[in-house]
Amino acid sequence: MFYRKRPVVDVYKFTSAFWDELARHGSHKVNHFLEALKANEVLNFLSRISFKNTHTLKTDLFSESINKNLEFYAQLQKGQCVGIDISIEIARMARANLSSSGYKINYVVADVRNMPFKNDSFDFILSDSTLDHVPKSDFLIALFETKRILCSHGKLALSLNNSSNIVCGLVRYLQNTLLQHSYPSFSFNLSWTLTILRDMGFHILGEKYTLPVDMLTLILVKPCDSSKTFLLCAQIWSRFLKKANKISLLNNLLSAQFIILCENIKTLPSV
Repeated sequence: MFYRKRPVVDVYKFTSAFWDELARHGSHKVNHFLEALKANEVLNFLSRISFKNTHTLKTDLFSESINKNLEFYAQLQKGQCVGIDISIEIARMARANLSSSGYKINYVVADVRNMPFKNDSFDFILSDSTLDHVPKSDFLIALFETKRILCSHGKLALSLNNSSNIVCGLVRYLQNTLLQHSYPSFSFNLSWTLTILRDMGFHILGEKYTLPVDMLTLILVKPCDSSKTFLLCAQIWSRFLKKANKISLLNNLLSAQFIILCENIKTLPSV
């Protein structure tokens, strides 16, 4: 399974300096079409949750720094919202981008493996493809830290890269091992992740495979930021994949990510 194999990744890629550099010089390489698809998946998932009077934490502001399609913030702003990122440059770009769209949140620059919040600080945490960019050896550290700051009976929406999508898993592996300037990205198994969450005292409220992507999608989306023809083809193919993804046999194989909604029902013992 992909989640058991750890490619050797330069430790510099897990530092704030690397992400600052990526924000300044590499954000243009991010595919906006896929980012918009992912934001729409998050919006659909969050539509079932009430955020009235909720203190929310959104981890990882990279999407917010480059994506204009962030309607799900209308949901998060029904209560108080804090955004956290390891990079001050990404946080600055996210603030400018969100402010231009009329969304106002508080910003904190910190590592999700060691967050500057008190225990039980948040009612809801949206960890949107965040923990799949920390070292695999630190995944549980970051997850325990997330649980620490989540209130009893607070909810966590955890999104991770899906190891069952072989195409995306292979691309991530090659990027991690061969491309010096590519950001680190790892894949996880849904069943394994559910087991870990239950063992940590979370009650699973729901899970869903999201973001259907295959090799043709990756080929089509690469030039679609600059070509209307490729953009149209990518949109048509994406709609087809979304329908195909409803077939249970294909669901886990096509989805680039999965998202889990869980409730914190067991508090950690004080140390």
